[in-house]
Formats: sequence, structure tokens, C-alpha cells
Amino acid sequence: MPDEPHMNSDRSAEPAGLSTLTRRQLKELEEKEKTPAQKTAEAVVMILPLLCGYIAMMEYLILPNNSRNGKPWSYVWVLGIAMAAYLMCLMTAVSYTHLTLPTILLV
Repeated sequence: MPDEPHMNSDRSAEPAGLSTLTRRQLKELEEKEKTPAQKTAEAVVMILPLLCGYIAMMEYLILPNNSRNGKPWSYVWVLGIAMAAYLMCLMTAVSYTHLTLPTILLV
């Protein structure tokens, strides 16, 4: 339709300054040393899904279940499998970058 504005969905999601960076500038940004606050934020983002999964699992196990669910452990198993998969991905990513989690957590 002629009345609808034409937007490029790829470009609309990018911040204004990042679309004009050269390869050299991107490489420099990647190699730049991270500040202690950035390292702490990364560690929190990496650990938070496991913490939330643990809290959800404990909530399900501790609170009384008044429903007539025929398979009450199915949620715990699915959540446990998701947490195990995330933990394996996290360990792979940390070992791939040749860092250990305590190194990331040390600020």
C-alpha cells in the first residue's frame, strides 16, 4: 500500500552508530579490556538463569500442591533438563573462551 511507510527491518533494529563501523573498529571494540562493572554484569547474566531455575524448582517442591496433577514431577524434570542444558552451554562457552568462572567473577 502506498500509505504505509517502508521500513527495513534489519536496519531498524540496529543502533544508529553501529551500522557505520568498519571491521577494524569492530575488532578494536571486541579486544578492548572490559571494566570490572562489565565483568560483574556478565557474570550476573550468566548465573541468573540457573538461580531462577533453582528458585522455581524449590518453589514447586516446597509449596503444597493442591492440584490433581497426574504427573506432578514432569515440571521438575523438564525444568531440570533445561537447567542442565544451560549449564552445559555455559561451561562450554566459558571453556571456549579459555576463562574460568572464578576469573570472570573476580573483579
